[in-house]
Amino acid sequence: MTSNLKNYQRNHYDRLTEIREKSSIPFSCSFEERYNPFLLVNNKKMYQFFYDIFTKKLPDRKGVVLDCCSGSGIYLPLLASFSEVLVGLDLSYGLLNESKKIIDTIKFPKTITIQSEAETIPLKSNSCDLIVMIDSFHHVENPEAVLEELSRVAKKDASFLLIEPNVNNPLVFLSHFIPKEERGAIKRNTKTKLVNMLKPYVNNIQISPINYVAANKSGLIANFIAELTTMLFANVFKFWPIRLLVFGQFTKES
Repeated sequence: MTSNLKNYQRNHYDRLTEIREKSSIPFSCSFEERYNPFLLVNNKKMYQFFYDIFTKKLPDRKGVVLDCCSGSGIYLPLLASFSEVLVGLDLSYGLLNESKKIIDTIKFPKTITIQSEAETIPLKSNSCDLIVMIDSFHHVENPEAVLEELSRVAKKDASFLLIEPNVNNPLVFLSHFIPKEERGAIKRNTKTKLVNMLKPYVNNIQISPINYVAANKSGLIANFIAELTTMLFANVFKFWPIRLLVFGQFTKES
């Protein structure tokens, strides 16, 4: 049975894909700012930034890649470079329909989209070589149940790549405290809390700082502010990174 919180989140993102207007709630992003499926491929600098990160972290071998809570498919074109079979899974029908636009436009390997909760993934056990969650773990209602399910579908020594907003950053804290759909980050998105949650399921955990505003800001002033924010936290306030990159391997019995 889907909870009230999940219903709220699904309805929020389904509606966002329909109206495509900026919410009146402060820090709540519009569709074009954060959920346009072409956001990454249309920004060469941003694409190269994330491609370099993935190239350093992801294994050379290609296999089945699960983008869990894939949203509108922003990162699917990039993940295609590291997969033979690519699976995008999300709770929102609206966002998954958006992801199909970029799948149809860009040449992918075999790609599947699945509408599902992350706690009950309709994939076989021991089927995934790599599992990715990007800016989405804080949206899940029961993180332990999600990690249990991800561990089930992961192969032995499958890689796990997680990117999450760092709420120790004061701007990130504010931007996730006000919108209801983002508040899960406040409860769990510090380095210590993330490690403690992951340890029962993931080993060889590495955490690295990321400083990049992954959003499409319209207008010269908005773009300048985004670039300035990125620069300040990358070079001046290094102790307050914007995001945390978590990488490890799933702990599985032989």
